[in-house]
Amino acid sequence: MNIALLKRLRAVMLLATASSIMQGCSGRERQTGACARFTRNGIWMVAMKSDAAEYTLEGTIETTDRTVRVRLAGVSREGTREPLEYLADSLILGGDSVHFRFAPLGIRVDGRCVAPDSIAADFSFPQPPFGPIVGSGVIHRKG
Repeated sequence: MNIALLKRLRAVMLLATASSIMQGCSGRERQTGACARFTRNGIWMVAMKSDAAEYTLEGTIETTDRTVRVRLAGVSREGTREPLEYLADSLILGGDSVHFRFAPLGIRVDGRCVAPDSIAADFSFPQPPFGPIVGSGVIHRKG
């Protein structure tokens, strides 16, 4: 293969990848399935707990057609409340599942929509150099 052909092939692959990413991002409002309502404007209540680490995440998630804002409190076994107010930096909807992450803490939430207004969720909160705090709970639409 000559170099010009390789360059063209690479350009086509980059264009196809960019097109795929753009379709995925712009398609958020067209989602169907059990999790389709997650991106509609609204407030979701969060109650998740890690029994092993005695740590809870409680608060709300505010969704609009453009953003997901997390307003939680992380509560330690000692009762210390740490406010966690961030925009989600990633959101993936897929049929009956929702996944999002918010920085700078790197907390990841993976959920399965069990009803249009209810999500069974797991969370993982990295704690280097130790293992992550992991827990589970429910996210449900307020109202």
